Amino acid sequence: MIHTITEKARAMMIDSEAPVQFWGEVVTTAVYLHQRFPNEGLTKRDNRDGYKAPYETPYEMLHVFGKPAHDKAGNKISYKAPIHHLRRFGCYVSKLIPEAQRRSKFCPRSKPCMMVGYTHDSPTLWRIWDPNFQVVRAQSEVIFDQERNAYVSCTTDGIDIF
Repeated sequence: MIHTITEKARAMMIDSEAPVQFWGEVVTTAVYLHQRFPNEGLTKRDNRDGYKAPYETPYEMLHVFGKPAHDKAGNKISYKAPIHHLRRFGCYVSKLIPEAQRRSKFCPRSKPCMMVGYTHDSPTLWRIWDPNFQVVRAQSEVIFDQERNAYVSCTTDGIDIF
């Protein structure tokens, strides 16, 4: 499993062009993503004795155990992980600046940041890196530009810039 997570993290680091200082965030994000996607090992393990488990992902396996399969009305309960909130690691994010923190009418309404992960079990919060304060925060009011890498490395003078 360490090899699998490391390979996913390495691929995300290369794609995002982020510096090594974000290795912890990228490994945490790789684990988060690994739990939410189908795992061939789970289905092979279940099929060898003819029993098909009611889950396809590690997330479902952890959340289904000990819980009812149907509600009181007889409808099947789905424990599938939400994936509509997934974004590319290291992409450009515009973080909304609250109106109370803006200095004047003509100040910017957003600031550039970098998406570095997810908040556990919350599809409305993302972990973003704020380059001004050099800190990672959970934020909900953001706009993503997944085509752009947020962290650009300037190789001419050896200085990393945002």
